[in-house]
Amino acid sequence: MRRGRLSLFAALAIMLLSLQIIAPASALEQAPRRVIEISENGLVYVYDALPSTGDTMKIGFPKEFLKNLVNYACREDSSPKLVIENDFFWITVNGTSSTEIHLLTIFRDLLSWSPTDQAFSLRIPAHPRVEDLGRSDFSVEVRLTSDAMIAEVSPGWLNQTKPGMLSGVIRDLDLSREDVTMVSVKFSSNSLRILDVISAKLLVEIPEGRASISLRMRLVGGSQLSEVKLRLPEGFELIGAEDALGKLSSSVGKAGEAVVRLRQPLSQGGSDLLTITAKVGEGSNLIRLGANEILITALPMPLNITVWTYDVEIRLRGGELRSWNPEPIELRREYPEKTILSYRFDHVDPINAGGFRIILGYEQRMSFFQVAPYLILATIGIVAFSITITYRPRGRIVEKKTSESLMDEASSITGIYQRLMDLISSDKIYDRGTARRILLDIRAEAREEVEKIRRIVERVASEEPKAAELARDLAKAAEDIQRAIEKTWAEVYPYLSRSLPRSRLEGALERCRGEIKQAYDVFVSRLESLRRRLT
Repeated sequence: MRRGRLSLFAALAIMLLSLQIIAPASALEQAPRRVIEISENGLVYVYDALPSTGDTMKIGFPKEFLKNLVNYACREDSSPKLVIENDFFWITVNGTSSTEIHLLTIFRDLLSWSPTDQAFSLRIPAHPRVEDLGRSDFSVEVRLTSDAMIAEVSPGWLNQTKPGMLSGVIRDLDLSREDVTMVSVKFSSNSLRILDVISAKLLVEIPEGRASISLRMRLVGGSQLSEVKLRLPEGFELIGAEDALGKLSSSVGKAGEAVVRLRQPLSQGGSDLLTITAKVGEGSNLIRLGANEILITALPMPLNITVWTYDVEIRLRGGELRSWNPEPIELRREYPEKTILSYRFDHVDPINAGGFRIILGYEQRMSFFQVAPYLILATIGIVAFSITITYRPRGRIVEKKTSESLMDEASSITGIYQRLMDLISSDKIYDRGTARRILLDIRAEAREEVEKIRRIVERVASEEPKAAELARDLAKAAEDIQRAIEKTWAEVYPYLSRSLPRSRLEGALERCRGEIKQAYDVFVSRLESLRRRLT
C-alpha cells in the first residue's frame, strides 16, 4: 500500500506543480499555504504546504470533517498516521529530512446541491491546526470549476482573482492556537456533477488481451448528465461502450478520454451502469500481459472519485493456472477450458488505487477449441472419403460410451470427496494458506464435474428413457455434494479470515463432515442403481 500511495502522490505532485501549487526550490521560504480544489466529480482536494518543524508534525482538521475524509498522502513521508482526539483529527508526518512538508488530503460529501437554487455550496477549513508552528501570514486559494458563477463568499478577505478562483491571505496567523476559520462558497456550474460510484468491476480476458471496466454510478447533484468522460489508462485502445440495454455511442476525446453518450440523460438521484471495453496494448503499465504471467499493477480509475466496492475478475482460456498472489476470494472452472479468478476490494480512491497488485502465473497450452476448426475439416474429409452402403448398427456403441463417461465423472466426484475429507479431518485445515488454496481448488473442480455429470445424465436420459428418472436423481445427488462443499467453505471462511477462533471451528467441521458423508453416500447409492439399470 505504501508503494501505491507514494507513486500516486508523485503523479499528483506533478499535476499540482503544473498548476503552480507546489513551489519551486527557489521559493521554499514563502509563507505556508493551502490550496482547495474541487474535482469535476465532486471530490475536494486540500493541499497544504507548511514549513517543517524538524521532527514529527501534527496537521489537524476539525473532527466534524472526519466522516468526510477519503485518504491522505505526504510527499516527504510515505506512511503518515491518523490520530483522532477530542476536537481534532491529526495527520502526523515525519519532517526531519525536509524544510517543507506537502500534504494532500481528499474529502467527499463536502459539496451540497440545491435543486431549487441550482447551486452548489462548499464549507471547509481555510487552514489547518499545526502544533509547534508560530505566527506567520497564511495564503489560501480556492479553485472551483472554470465556468463557476460565484454567488456568495465568506470570509470577506477572499477575492476572485481569475474565473472560478478565489484567493486571499490571513495575516499574522498562529496555526498552533487560533480557532480554525471556515471558508463558505455558494456557486453555480454547468460542468460540475456530484457523482457516487456504488461499485466497479474490472474484467480481464486472456488470451484475448481485452479489458472491460463497469461502473454503477449515481448522480447526487448537478444538472442532468447526458455524457460521461472516462479516463482510459495508458496503452488502452477503446473498443466500445454499453449499458444494460446494449451498445452506446462512444468516441475518444482530444485528451484521450472515452466520451460515452448516455441512452437517456441522468437526473439527480438516478443511477446507471456503464461498461467500456478496450484492447490492452503492449504499452500498458497498468495491466501487463506476458507469455506466462499476468500483472495488474493498479486498479483503473476512469472517474476521479471513490469506489465503495471494486471487483476484479480474470478469465483465463486455454491455459493452466500455476500461481496467484494475493489469494482470490473465488476460483472456479467453467466449461469449456476456462478458469476464472475473482477478487474484491473495498474503498478504492485516487490515492490507494495504486496500491492494489495482482500477479498470476500460468502455462500456455493448446486448447481443443483452438484446433477444433481444423479437426472438423479433417473429419468431414474422412467421412466423405469413406462413405459406404454397408449398414452398421450404432445404438449400443453410443450407449456404452455415454455410460462409460458417466462412470469416469463419478470417479472424479469420489476423488473430490476424498480430498475434502482428508483436508477437514487433518491439521491441514488449520493452516490458513494451505486450507484456502485447497478449498478454492475443490470448489472449482466440484462445479466443473457436477456440470459435466448434469450434461451426461441428460444424454443418458434421452438415449435410455427407462433410466431417465434414476439419471436425474443422480444429478441431484451430485448437486447436493456441491452444496455441501459450498457450505463447508462458508463455515471455514470466517476462520480463514481470522474472525472465528480455532475452538469454534471444531464444531463447524464436525457438522460439515456429517453432511458431506451423507450426501456422498446417497450419490454412491444412486450411481449403483443407475449402473444396474444400464447394464
